[in-house]
Amino acid sequence: MGYDEFHKRLDARNALLDRMGIENLSAKEGEEIAAKQGIGPLERIPKPHEFDPAKKPAWSLLMMFAWVMWRQMDSVRQFWREYRENTYRLHYRRNLREPGPDGSVVIRDRWSLKQDQPLGMEDLVLFEALEEGLPILSYEDAKREIISSFLNGDITATGTDKSTREIRDVPLAIWRVGDITLRGTGITFEPEVTHWPHSQGYEDISVSVRDVLRIWPLVAEDKTKEAAKLRLQNNGKAGRPEKRDWSQYDEFVQREVKEYGDPRNKGSSKYSSLRELSRVVQTMIEENEGGDVDNDGVYTHVARVVRKFFAAT
Repeated sequence: MGYDEFHKRLDARNALLDRMGIENLSAKEGEEIAAKQGIGPLERIPKPHEFDPAKKPAWSLLMMFAWVMWRQMDSVRQFWREYRENTYRLHYRRNLREPGPDGSVVIRDRWSLKQDQPLGMEDLVLFEALEEGLPILSYEDAKREIISSFLNGDITATGTDKSTREIRDVPLAIWRVGDITLRGTGITFEPEVTHWPHSQGYEDISVSVRDVLRIWPLVAEDKTKEAAKLRLQNNGKAGRPEKRDWSQYDEFVQREVKEYGDPRNKGSSKYSSLRELSRVVQTMIEENEGGDVDNDGVYTHVARVVRKFFAAT
């Protein structure tokens, strides 16, 4: 496709997205029009065979966690950064305030194509807490098994040193450090850690797929579901928030995202991340109710409130 043809097609797709908002068309109706005009499909969701995790020689730490927790390639694919970078979904927003041609403010609905955002370690906890797709191992159990495998020398990893920006083997000793945080795509040391002066951590960590599948082999689907249900019956669902009256905290979260924007999108909110907003809520709970608060439970609840708020607007 030539340069002119590409921009002609892009302009036609943008015009159709505008029309879908003005005429209150559904995603299905928009896709049907796009097909007739020869500019479809609007959404871009790669086929599983286009991004097959089993064909990769190495997985990220996130993909490894997804496999150990769910033992399903579909789950691993959801945590594959390149897959999400190539996925665009139709996104509908109501009552947007936009400048009109004469300088006035126009209230309108709008469709747009939104790229799937990269996922991080915190999303493993959120996915675990969702009603569908129960993992056979909780995040905490998977973390213990994975770190134990590194310490035993059963598996090795490479990553980018955050201090030097060099790609190197992740030292075995790093997994013995007590105050590390698995965040984003790798490992971060908390600021107060002083006994590891040569590095602030590693990111973009990758591991051999062959080693991962050797240690945690494929489990038949029926046994996967059985193990997940058994774990739920025995232990409860990790990450599920404690029973409490959430109404005042829900109202606070809704006010914050309404005024300051979606914390899930970097740069569009006063909160740098969903985790930062959940920490504020956690502090409120501790001040109001006292006692220990389940960090992941609060994060999961706040994430649900934010998702429902923007789904309804």
